[in-house]
Amino acid sequence: MADDMKDTAGGQPQMRQLPSVSIEGPIPSAIADLISLMNDLTFVQQTCNQLAKMGSLENDQDEGDSIVRRALWASAVIAYRRAFNSGKAHLVAKGSRAKVSGSRR
Repeated sequence: MADDMKDTAGGQPQMRQLPSVSIEGPIPSAIADLISLMNDLTFVQQTCNQLAKMGSLENDQDEGDSIVRRALWASAVIAYRRAFNSGKAHLVAKGSRAKVSGSRR
């Protein structure tokens, strides 16, 4: 049996609690950011591969297929965009969320 598993009376393996350590500073933070980026881009690749396997829109058998296809596409686009943004909301300081030029208040 693996070192991180232990047997119980019921015969089902249970995961053993492993120790965790908090590491702070710029280098661990940068590594965590890179891992997050890698995970997002891997998800985008997997999602696009699944969309390619599903075939063209003409192959949709029912409305559920098109909903799933749209959900996969939206998820991929959001994850891809996240890789190229700071992740912080861009709000107008002390103002509304959207600033439309020419609007009157």
